[in-house]
Amino acid sequence: MPSIASADSYLLADLQSYSGLPAPVASRRLHAELKVATQTWFEKYRSHTRAAEAESRALHALNPAVFATSTYPGAGATQLRFCSDFMAYFFMLDDIAEERDLRDNAQIADIVLNALNHPTTDKSTARLAIMSRDLMRRFAMTGTATVQRRFITAFGYYFQGLEEQTQLRVQGRIPTLDEYVRIRRDTTGCKLCWVIVEWAYNLDIPEDVLAHPVIYGLGEAVNDLVAWSNDLYSYSVERSKGDNHNMVAVVMHHDGTWIFSPQRRTVLGRKD
Repeated sequence: MPSIASADSYLLADLQSYSGLPAPVASRRLHAELKVATQTWFEKYRSHTRAAEAESRALHALNPAVFATSTYPGAGATQLRFCSDFMAYFFMLDDIAEERDLRDNAQIADIVLNALNHPTTDKSTARLAIMSRDLMRRFAMTGTATVQRRFITAFGYYFQGLEEQTQLRVQGRIPTLDEYVRIRRDTTGCKLCWVIVEWAYNLDIPEDVLAHPVIYGLGEAVNDLVAWSNDLYSYSVERSKGDNHNMVAVVMHHDGTWIFSPQRRTVLGRKD
């Protein structure tokens, strides 16, 4: 049995082994082409500031091309390019929003949702608006009206969860575990990814299928898997910033347990 971590360090669970399946592997050539294309697209819209330069470095480290090909294996080249660009855009949006207050995030939500709802008539010159319009126009080229509506609705859930998360941060309050799980399911971005699955594979799934308890439950389970895995790996960085919106921090606070215990609880809950 491995030794228990000290107060200065802790062991991360081997989360990948629980899935039992390796991640899909695309060709290096495809990764390279997508990476360059997305980097070029992203750079086209960035400002020439230190913050923007740091953003570009973060994008290079993130490599959304690998993310896209792993998440949407077998999708067409046009679809994968959109997915890669969207990943870059969404991680940028999420990083910006997490550092803003309620008023700023409300403005960001208005900018993005207006651009998505009116991609051909919205006149905002904000960078987020321009990028949002570009993505939505591309999405609408092959996406049905139903899938487009779901895409925008999923963004609405994201901003709703972000507002609640920001309120908690402003209040200095750590949510209960149930509150945290509910909010986190909206802020992971997974609901957006589910819609992009439909779009990338040219599907138009009926509402009654998506609302079926089994399908809905599978979506929530995968959402939790993504959120909790991310929380385990990002806990140290978030703690250094004083950010308590993390599953590990929430469980530690309410259960009065040491860091190793909530990690075990999180992983075991995920396996169940």
